[in-house]
Amino acid sequence: MRASEEKYRTLIRKIQVAVIVHGADTQILTSNPLSQEILGLSEDQMHGKTAIDPAWHFFREDGNAATLNDYPVNIVLASRKPLRSYVLGVHRPVQEKDVWVLVNADPVFDKEGEITQVIVTFVDITERKLAERLLTEYAAIVESTDDAIVGKTLDGIITSWNKGAERILGYRADEIVGHSILTLIPEDRQDEEQEIVEKIRRGESVRHYETVRRCKDGHLIDISVTVSPLKNSQGQIVGASKIARDITLRKRADDELRRYKDQLEETVQSRTAELLLARDSAEAANKAKSMFLANMSHELRTPLNAILGFSSLMRREPDITASQQEKLDIINRSGEHLLALINDVLEMAKIEAGHVKLEVIPFDLGIMIRDVVDMMRLRAEEKGLRLLLDQTSEFPRHIRGDKARLRQILVNLVGNAIKFTDMGGVTIRLGVKQNHRQHLLIEVEDSGPGIGQEDQWRIFTSFVQLAKGAEQKGTGLGLTITRQILELMGGSISVESTLGKGSLFRIDLPVELAAPAEVPAAIGLETGEVVGLIPGHPLYRILIAEDQQENALLLTRLMNDIGLETKVAENGEQCVRLFQDWHPDFIWMDGQMPVMDGMEAARRIRDLPGGHKAKIVAVSASAFKEQQTAMLAAGMDDLVRKPYRFGEVYDCLSRHLGLKYVYRYDTAVNTSIEPLIVPPKGDIQTLHELARLGDMREILRYTDHIAAIDQRYHPFADRLRRLVKGFQSKAILALVEEYLHEAED
Repeated sequence: MRASEEKYRTLIRKIQVAVIVHGADTQILTSNPLSQEILGLSEDQMHGKTAIDPAWHFFREDGNAATLNDYPVNIVLASRKPLRSYVLGVHRPVQEKDVWVLVNADPVFDKEGEITQVIVTFVDITERKLAERLLTEYAAIVESTDDAIVGKTLDGIITSWNKGAERILGYRADEIVGHSILTLIPEDRQDEEQEIVEKIRRGESVRHYETVRRCKDGHLIDISVTVSPLKNSQGQIVGASKIARDITLRKRADDELRRYKDQLEETVQSRTAELLLARDSAEAANKAKSMFLANMSHELRTPLNAILGFSSLMRREPDITASQQEKLDIINRSGEHLLALINDVLEMAKIEAGHVKLEVIPFDLGIMIRDVVDMMRLRAEEKGLRLLLDQTSEFPRHIRGDKARLRQILVNLVGNAIKFTDMGGVTIRLGVKQNHRQHLLIEVEDSGPGIGQEDQWRIFTSFVQLAKGAEQKGTGLGLTITRQILELMGGSISVESTLGKGSLFRIDLPVELAAPAEVPAAIGLETGEVVGLIPGHPLYRILIAEDQQENALLLTRLMNDIGLETKVAENGEQCVRLFQDWHPDFIWMDGQMPVMDGMEAARRIRDLPGGHKAKIVAVSASAFKEQQTAMLAAGMDDLVRKPYRFGEVYDCLSRHLGLKYVYRYDTAVNTSIEPLIVPPKGDIQTLHELARLGDMREILRYTDHIAAIDQRYHPFADRLRRLVKGFQSKAILALVEEYLHEAED
């Protein structure tokens, strides 16, 4: 019996169809290799398994999971009849792949008529099922497309007609199939059809051929036709497939466009000459505007340089009275205010003329913000306001950007907040946000009167001021300039405000982080007043090339006051001659001078013997970066802008000549300045403690208290007031410590 069973199993294995033999309990008794290959299972994985084994995954032809009643063995056991051409889906668990099989199943009966086995044979019809599915999808696409898809024989008999053809040409499929394609072609176009047929017979295709077809109702339409050959299973061309698209509307549009184009060409030709004239006129106007701004910058800043410079010199005189000091302070404040107005107007004009270029450098953002806060704190304290800084730990310290313009923006926003706030305070918040790059979030919030909803969009408009009458200060350009500079930087500014509850201005600015090593080390500048060179310092010759007598006199005073020898040239040509005769070590070179300007003079000096050894620094009143860059390109070593501060002038000399100075409050050097009469030691100790805390408001209040005690303390109090107004915290501490041990008990 075992030999016959083995012979039976061997026979099944050799059969060229897939075979699985089940027992009456549905367990698999044997299977051949082809069945194992189709199902993706080994003989061991199949032997002894039943239809209810969890490893089997069947699904019906409708895609739903099959139940035990759908399993072929169970169907045969239930019906006791053979099963023919039964389609079943099987999930192959190992390959994670689905296959479709066409199944026949036959029962095997014993002598008593009981089913002892069920023999299941099947073939893999997966490719056929996929083809049927694709044909179904293609048929759906053909029927749903708006284009007409038509099949025809080589002799022009229509064989297929989709819904798109019905919509475009008006015929139903049952009306047109079996008829000649010439039904649709006007008489004067039938030669075209013959040419297309010849190409199809040669196996060629015709793509996007534009022609005309006649609809069922007789009217003609424009169509674009693509025709391809149809082949039978032997590769023989038996017909053609046509795809036609209605282009009637497009053709009408093309005709209209062509008419408009003809009209436009005439219009363009007539307008081109006008536009060229307008362009030339605009370029000339823009050039004139730039020249005007350059001249205005020079003409306005040059006298301001003298006003601010000489008023500052007079404020340094030791024998000046309190009344004179007050008047000079007024002159100086008014000059600074006028300079701020000029700067705003020129900055706005530069933006409109497209002359603003950002100077992106690595810098220490933390130091810059601290300097702005320190500068604005005294202004806030003078009004009895709090100035708070709220900074997240994620706020970057080192960035790349335009340091000067970002500082200008902060000063403008904080200054506005302080100016319009009478009670409460101002808070500066510093944060970050991250999307595809780092963004700075800077908020300036005040407790001022607020801005009405209808005015919030107006405040960023040029020359708009919400204050009334005498309360108006400035040009009304600050926020406009701030917005436009931020937009140049890729950022934005917005405002949130409620009347009576204050305002919040928010800046969102993308930035590039910088490595600490990229940021130049901060130069520690002395905060005292320069009164001379240290003893034994070598002397230098300073040539001043300046055509404005007042500015030449101011620079001469500043040089002579510290013991430097000077000569003055009134124009560039005279400057070149003096250089050849006198051989100065350093030249202050004005950019605009008669006869020969500063840039030409610098170029000529550089070509002379020894010309590369002398230091040449431009003194310019220009507000335009291009002009300042041109001066440096002409061979100048540095640039100081008018109106300049004395500290900038002395610092420039120090950088290029290595000068070291004696300062009025430098305790390390005994200067010849006459000692001051200082208040009692208790008052000095109080000032010392306030200076260590940096409390400028209290220092100023206590200074007024000291001056009221005794008139002899007025010079000391005046000197302290000047340092407080200049925010010179280091100099204040040095002055107080100098006299701390000398004060009387």
